[in-house]
Amino acid sequence: MIYFLYPRLAKLTGAERHILKLAEYLARGGQPVTIATHQCVPACRALVTPNVTLVETGHWKDRTTNHYLKAALEYLASLRLAEYIGPEASAACFFGGPGLPGLWYAKAIRRLRIPCLYYAFEPPRFLYRDRAEIPTRLGPLGPLANCLFALYRHADRQMIGYADAILTNSDFSKQQIREIYGIEAYVSTCGSDLADSVDPSELTALKARYRLSESSEVILAVNHLHPRKRLDLLLRAMSLIVRERPQAVALIVGSGPENERLKALCQELELEPYVRFPGFVLESELPAHYALSEVYVHTAREESLGLVLLEAAGFGVPVVAVNEGGPREIVLDGRTGFLVPATPKALAAQLLYLLSHKDIARQMGCAGMKYTREKFQWQRGARQFMEVLQTVPRTRNSG
Repeated sequence: MIYFLYPRLAKLTGAERHILKLAEYLARGGQPVTIATHQCVPACRALVTPNVTLVETGHWKDRTTNHYLKAALEYLASLRLAEYIGPEASAACFFGGPGLPGLWYAKAIRRLRIPCLYYAFEPPRFLYRDRAEIPTRLGPLGPLANCLFALYRHADRQMIGYADAILTNSDFSKQQIREIYGIEAYVSTCGSDLADSVDPSELTALKARYRLSESSEVILAVNHLHPRKRLDLLLRAMSLIVRERPQAVALIVGSGPENERLKALCQELELEPYVRFPGFVLESELPAHYALSEVYVHTAREESLGLVLLEAAGFGVPVVAVNEGGPREIVLDGRTGFLVPATPKALAAQLLYLLSHKDIARQMGCAGMKYTREKFQWQRGARQFMEVLQTVPRTRNSG
């Protein structure tokens, strides 16, 4: 039995979906998996397949509405989660920055003698790349946060050393882990298994829900609405696009701490007729959103990979993405979409090009579908995971 541990499956973003899908495909291959978490919301629970065991401790309580303080509490909650690894466990895998304290507790305090892996989607942003930005969003607590972050950077480097092996989801993240920690990671890729066809009635209902006409040209973005997703770039690009394509509509799917700020910016730019904010949508509804779209746009800063971007490409939607991070492993510039500088003008130019050249957009979408379905598969990711796990006993015994 392999245990997957993550403090909270509290929203269905890329990390949570990755954990749930990897568990599903390991179990499909005959490897029993138990997911242990303090909280699992209904949207995440719906993706737990019958062949995967879910242990929800119920210990989590929302003690604050501040996004960043809540994230800090998740790290602390990870310590207690390690106590739920059962005696039948043959291995454990801790996911993401919030899971790392649990790995340290399992190895250093509980002294578990089973292989313990760490799946690092990326080194914690608040410690490294976003270290100057987040304290400003904490207001009066900012100076204290700076001191705590400095201490935790030291702890982070110590804790990751307890992992028997480190996995990640892209070559970009692998390089970051090498640069920051001086440790080699293994790539366990992700994939897309969404339905590849949509009932026409679903599209009709979706158009009605979003007040779209037959001539509307949908530009889709699916994200957790967080500052690092930089969706303000898309809104500013839309202010340029609608001058030439008034039928263009941006559909920004998701929820998060930037929700109100983005809506305020939309109002400031006088874009209300051209932008929709549907909020969170279920995974089962994503195929209809992809099918409705002319183009998918990705604006996040140095994303490790981008699961929804991969799904959009796999559905045959051409992608315009900022030329940063893991998405460069998905988007083949000029073949399956475009990689552009992170500016509204650059985004607008390529989005307008695809909206104006439907045949080229379709060709790029078909090329993206072929490329992503060949390269990115959950079955492959599960196989890579097991290959890494099987090397751990030999590595440990040889040391």
